[in-house]
Amino acid sequence: MKLFSFVLLLSLSSVSFAQNKLASEPIPLREVSSSAIDLPTYTGTYFPIRCDTDGNIFAGKYTGPDDANPMVKIAPDGKIKATYTLNEPDQDRDQPTTFFVNADGDVYRLYRTNAGQKNMIAKFGKNGEVRSKVTLEAKFDFGGGFGVFKNGEFLLSTFKDSNDQEIEPYNAVFDSSGKLVKEVVLEGDAAIVAKVKNGETLDPYSQDAGRKRNTSITFGAVVAATDGNLYILRKTSPAEIYVVSPSGEVVRKFSVKSDEWVLMPSDIFEKDGRLAVVFNSWGRPSQIISEAVILDSKTGEIQRVFDIHRDIAAAVACYDGKDGFTAIGTEEFKPVFRHLAP
Repeated sequence: MKLFSFVLLLSLSSVSFAQNKLASEPIPLREVSSSAIDLPTYTGTYFPIRCDTDGNIFAGKYTGPDDANPMVKIAPDGKIKATYTLNEPDQDRDQPTTFFVNADGDVYRLYRTNAGQKNMIAKFGKNGEVRSKVTLEAKFDFGGGFGVFKNGEFLLSTFKDSNDQEIEPYNAVFDSSGKLVKEVVLEGDAAIVAKVKNGETLDPYSQDAGRKRNTSITFGAVVAATDGNLYILRKTSPAEIYVVSPSGEVVRKFSVKSDEWVLMPSDIFEKDGRLAVVFNSWGRPSQIISEAVILDSKTGEIQRVFDIHRDIAAAVACYDGKDGFTAIGTEEFKPVFRHLAP
């Protein structure tokens, strides 16, 4: 039996929370249905992989190091519904990085512009049309993630623009015009930076083991929640999750750890007050490639734990707020969607 432990480390209230442990036998997920993904030039995807409330899945389509690398929206039946890009193939390209999708299906993508090396966020409509471009007034290095609050403000969780590339964190809230509102300090970041600078690896199975690189940010995640806040995941063991309000306040902090030593946190999803923290075992000696721990997003109480076998899925794409997931796998070397349930 595997043991998951939970600690609610920070709250704005004066209530004191003791350590809460819950032993739970993981529940295997099985395939309910599947559909082939219509990507004839598919060679891979950028992470994260996200969904909207209509069940469409969004992923960055990798078509080559010198290409425009557009994002695509894929319907539940596997057909491409829209393509998102700023660039035509023969243009001097702005460099796309990570992206964010809200519940309504609006797409935001972070770019490094070729003109002046500035950071810019482009907003796309549901059909792939460009709706706006916002240049952020601060400089920072790529490598992390970002999210968009319901009021249109942005939360960045990435790296400082410094000589210590991919080490020093930069967390900040920007308004909808790109003006810096507030820098956000996450309590555990200082200890993580100290470990990295001391040569300690945050993930012994990472290809970056031995390099001074802050993989807790590079392979972390940012997700929007129904409570109006954004949740930041740090890829550490235990996983650290910070709940940030639109004003830039850290209102809660969760910590959850798998007792299965080969698993590291890789992504988070939130739906209707339930938080799914996905632990992954890419490249590790395990038959279980992922585990999803379901928590109450307000209290952090662990509710259920699910196992996802490597034969079923390579990555989790969606969580329905109950017991259902959509994952991406392969069949005869082609990508497929698989809908999973206990």
